[in-house]
Amino acid sequence: MTDAPILRGMQAPEIRPVRPDELDACANIWLVALNDYLGRLNQPPILAEQTGITALFGHTRATDPDRFLVAVRSDATPSDPDGAEAGERIVAFVSAVERGSLWFLSMLFVLPEEQASGVGRQLLARVLPDPSRGMTLGTATDSAQPISNALYSRYGIVPRMPLLDLSGELRRPEALPELPAAMAAR
Repeated sequence: MTDAPILRGMQAPEIRPVRPDELDACANIWLVALNDYLGRLNQPPILAEQTGITALFGHTRATDPDRFLVAVRSDATPSDPDGAEAGERIVAFVSAVERGSLWFLSMLFVLPEEQASGVGRQLLARVLPDPSRGMTLGTATDSAQPISNALYSRYGIVPRMPLLDLSGELRRPEALPELPAAMAAR
């Protein structure tokens, strides 16, 4: 990528397909970024067991290899334990799948220290289908991620069916309207 922009004073990372030996590095980015996000929501961290997520990554890499990309910085130490070549460090990844006319963003995770640098936007732009193909774009996200949701909506990836998880203290149940029979406020 010769015309890579400078982001936060750094050269833009190289974006390339993930290699089989880098799936553990992606699992680590997933864990670090997800726990950073959960911490900001005052939620407990998830456990470090990554066998299932690494297996999922192996599957999506096998079925949609052109849509599983990593962003690599060349500023790492030669002893990078996560499978990257000496002098490389994976800082983000994206995974998307296509099934028929549906394009689905499976995952887009960026290390916390790399967020707001533009690397997520670059990764997403690289895996999106050509608009002329008429694909339906989708993803699963939640309302607690306004920055991610804003990025997705720029590309037409918007919620089609809301999944609501409302939480809080119910102080005045009598103030609620009558709920459908299958719903209860507690």
